Amino acid sequence: MQKLNSTILRKKIPFTLYSNSTRCLSHRSNFYTFPPRFLPSQPYRPVNKTFTIHSFRMSSSGKGIQPGEGFSASIPHAERTADEPRENHCHSVIISRIQDINDTIRIFELEPATQDGSTDLTFLPGQWLDVFTPPYPERPGGFTITSPPSALHPPPDSPKKPYLELAIQKSPSNPPANYLFQHNSKLISSKLLIRVGGSFIYPPSPTRPIRRLVFVAGGVGVNPLMSMLSHIASLVKAGEDQHFEIRFLYTVRCAPSGNLSKIQFLERIQREIKTIGQRAELQLFLTSGEKREIGGVELEDTLGPDGTKLDIQRRRINKDDLLQALGPVSERNDVVCYICGVPRMTDDFIEIVRDAEGMEEKNVLFEKWW
Repeated sequence: MQKLNSTILRKKIPFTLYSNSTRCLSHRSNFYTFPPRFLPSQPYRPVNKTFTIHSFRMSSSGKGIQPGEGFSASIPHAERTADEPRENHCHSVIISRIQDINDTIRIFELEPATQDGSTDLTFLPGQWLDVFTPPYPERPGGFTITSPPSALHPPPDSPKKPYLELAIQKSPSNPPANYLFQHNSKLISSKLLIRVGGSFIYPPSPTRPIRRLVFVAGGVGVNPLMSMLSHIASLVKAGEDQHFEIRFLYTVRCAPSGNLSKIQFLERIQREIKTIGQRAELQLFLTSGEKREIGGVELEDTLGPDGTKLDIQRRRINKDDLLQALGPVSERNDVVCYICGVPRMTDDFIEIVRDAEGMEEKNVLFEKWW
């Protein structure tokens, strides 16, 4: 099995693989970044059959598994993320709310399955969940947490119950995702077992000075970045001023109708950007949908779903966009860039940002989706 050298940890973490009717990973170095319960010590049952995972994520130094010759896109989530840190125990949650964003994306709210709603579950912005569902509980699906940690541990006077949020893309060939796209009535109030994992996190570890934070999201790659942005906004709301600039570049396909309200998390991103203030900016790049032209130049409505002005480009993100987002060359040593999207897009953007004059390679953090 190929080992991943995490960009975020900035330290190679050795693992030993044991096999005795089950497979598990044993940690044998000082895992100084995460609490002990995030050690990847949970045993896995052997899985003989595989299924396609369309929403798998992998974070690495860029030298990990790549799609191509000899690469199978049907490796289960648990196998693909075996070298990633994860909890060594599970938590029980209840599906309390389901919202259909569009024909292919559903938002789930999961509440702790305890009488008072309390939980010992914690996570870092950017992490994902192993989600165990029928009919194959030994084959968990991997889905990103999109809510901030504060939503799971609200203040005592909050009217909102503690919850985790997931955004799940429809995928009939992915059993866990397919199970979660049943009719809502079959899912509401049902229980799931979950476990936290992943090393693509904010704030980056080890901590470092940040002058500017750049988020680059492609499609469903927006999910971990949504949690990170929401976390920063929650800190601002709590009076903890964040002394850095934020640039959020989001490239996504728009429905043929051109309805911006159907774009995953767009309205929330705008709201969080507004909360953070003038130091934060959003750029939206649409790659499909209806066009209209004025004076030979393709334009989009400049108002987002919340009615505020929105910078929209009808094209893909290019090199100039990335370099502009990174800011002045003289200040790039304190710029941290998070990139998440499909492998080809992510690879291209990683190369551009890493090679940008003044950028520190350790400050380019990424995760890939299949």
